[in-house]
Amino acid sequence: MKFTRILILLGLSIYLFSCTVSKKLPYYLENVTDSTAKREVNIQQLRIQKNDQLTIQISSISTDPKADMIFNPPVTVGVAQASGFLVDGNGNIEHHRLGAFHVEGLTKAQLAAEIKKRLTEPVELLKDPTVIIRITGIKITMLGQVGNEGIINVPGESITILEAVGLAGGIPDYGKRTNLKVLR
Repeated sequence: MKFTRILILLGLSIYLFSCTVSKKLPYYLENVTDSTAKREVNIQQLRIQKNDQLTIQISSISTDPKADMIFNPPVTVGVAQASGFLVDGNGNIEHHRLGAFHVEGLTKAQLAAEIKKRLTEPVELLKDPTVIIRITGIKITMLGQVGNEGIINVPGESITILEAVGLAGGIPDYGKRTNLKVLR
């Protein structure tokens, strides 16, 4: 009888102390308010930095295609090379026809305005020029508790934090979702 009582007491204590409450895992978008109702979303313009790769396309209303071609760098077909202009360590690029530009800290729109100014002042080299600038070759480095750590090539000019985490394979269940840091 005493032995049965000890067994029941031991079994009951093991049963009570072995039960634990499971910890709830956080979600990516927990406690996030819906921003679709906002009228305007302020997206900060990307500023050009050292070692950025820029593509610059210049065109005009000229009917002579050769007029525009002299201001665009030649494209070599079949040769693997970086196209465009690399911002050097001083924050400058060298255009083959228009000369040097200090571009570090400028937005794409500011650089396009500066190129248009050189194309039209003091002598009009092109009539009503259009300048399209793209920042290419943007890479991000993902470190920490993600599926695949390392360098990720950004497919466009911008990326959201959710897209970056998704390209890196996501954060595993045991990863810390409450402390993310983004640097450019």
